[in-house]
Amino acid sequence: MASGAVAKLELPLSDDVWSRLQEEANRTGQTAEGLVSDVVDNWLRERHRRRIAEEIAEFAAAHAAGQLDLDRDLEAAALIASTEEQP
Repeated sequence: MASGAVAKLELPLSDDVWSRLQEEANRTGQTAEGLVSDVVDNWLRERHRRRIAEEIAEFAAAHAAGQLDLDRDLEAAALIASTEEQP
């Protein structure tokens, strides 16, 4: 799709969801379409961020203590920290 072009998507919604979407759009001063577009954009960005983080973690786990591990002490500290309970 060319830059600046807008694709349209038909999205069936229940009456309840449509009503709540309209309420939120009115509350925020956005159109329902704009609100949905923002939500989808944010969701896709977050999925991309998580996928990259997972790929980095997988790479790090696969190469821990190997030739590609740049700092064995840092790696050991990270492994200890990742297994400690978080508050």
